[in-house]
Amino acid sequence: MQHVSMTYILVWSALVACLTACTPDAEQLERQLEKAEATLSAGNTADAERLFLKLAEQYAQANNYERVSLCYYNIATLYMNQRDTIGMQQTLHKMYALRQNHPDNNAIAYDYLSVRQTYHVCLFEETGDTPARDQAMNDGKRAIAYLEQMTNDELCQRKVNPVWNYYNVAVSYDLYYDPRPTDSIVRYLDKARQANTKLPFLTQSERLQGTISIRDLQAWLYLYDGLYDTAEAEMHAVLALIDTVETMSPNAILTERGEAYAFMVELYETTGQIDKALHYQQLYTDNNRERFSTEKNRALHEVEAQYNIEKKDRTINEMRWLIAGLILIMILGTLIAILRRRNREQTRYEAAVDADMERQAQHTTLMTIVQGLQNDFPAVGEQLQKVDITLAEAIVSHAEKPLTLVDKRYMLCFIAGLKPTEIATLFNVEPASIYTVRYRIKKKFPNGYPLPF
Repeated sequence: MQHVSMTYILVWSALVACLTACTPDAEQLERQLEKAEATLSAGNTADAERLFLKLAEQYAQANNYERVSLCYYNIATLYMNQRDTIGMQQTLHKMYALRQNHPDNNAIAYDYLSVRQTYHVCLFEETGDTPARDQAMNDGKRAIAYLEQMTNDELCQRKVNPVWNYYNVAVSYDLYYDPRPTDSIVRYLDKARQANTKLPFLTQSERLQGTISIRDLQAWLYLYDGLYDTAEAEMHAVLALIDTVETMSPNAILTERGEAYAFMVELYETTGQIDKALHYQQLYTDNNRERFSTEKNRALHEVEAQYNIEKKDRTINEMRWLIAGLILIMILGTLIAILRRRNREQTRYEAAVDADMERQAQHTTLMTIVQGLQNDFPAVGEQLQKVDITLAEAIVSHAEKPLTLVDKRYMLCFIAGLKPTEIATLFNVEPASIYTVRYRIKKKFPNGYPLPF
């Protein structure tokens, strides 16, 4: 009997040792998490998703549910970048269950509300559904409330930068509300500015990036208020900061520079300084050209680096197999030629399918906006019913700059034949605002493009 007990103990000890050896420790998991985050940042979405899903299971086995939540957060970010609302919704279900099981964990609550905020923003941008927009803003503010309960050490450990939470609420008020609530924008922009200044764990690069975005939005506020000289000075300061970032990390801020140039174009067009507007329009065009060229060169350098690594790993001891190798090369060359031809055909087919899907999506979006306008303004429902959606699709396809949801709502009212005074009455704004909106919409199209309004 004693012999049986000792055998049981030995077997159990061996089993425990085996399980312990097979389970990654905390340091290994953190290294794998860093690898997954780097994979996501590099744009390898499929690999990143697999890594995060596996990590979520391993962290759950280790009872580290904050890290499980962080893995789900990153998976949701992946779906957001692809505008996959179904994938985001499925991830939200998992995060909701996690939050229900850990109701007192601020970090898990923050992750869940942040993802739900982004999900509702995507829904609003797709459909124009006002409740979705309001829900997104409510979730964003609640996420901030949980975030503000975390210590600086907790924020640093989870790599959370509150600057962007405050800034995102401010910029959402600017983009998605008409008329925009300036007081709310200023309040959250001030919170972003304070966090960017006071948080001790932010790097110099993170502070600079935050300052650039904050001052960029501040310049727009000055422009809205007609403080043109102040707006100009503020955006020149932003461009100077962008130059500073560029000295530390060349080509890292081409997007921000392009947005600053676009602002200058609008500022000088508004103030009638056409020569300066044309100058910044050329800078904007050149910046975009450099941006796409840089991305292409980066991809080529990555391919070259990978090739060099593989080349170093190969050995040259196969001379006796020269003939067989040459035959194999000929076979591979033939296969590659066949695969390339098929790939070109597949690419053309996918491009045609993508174009058709994009047209269908644009048609659905415009129809949804018209229906929303009819629901909001039944008095002009008959006029809106006569909107030529095909014409609207053609107009949108010719825009040189993306049209916002607000742009499309006004554009459809113009196409319906509503007068500016009628539109102003519907949206409860001054008639002058309607003329300003129409002017801004026209500036997003090629010069001379025949808009029907």
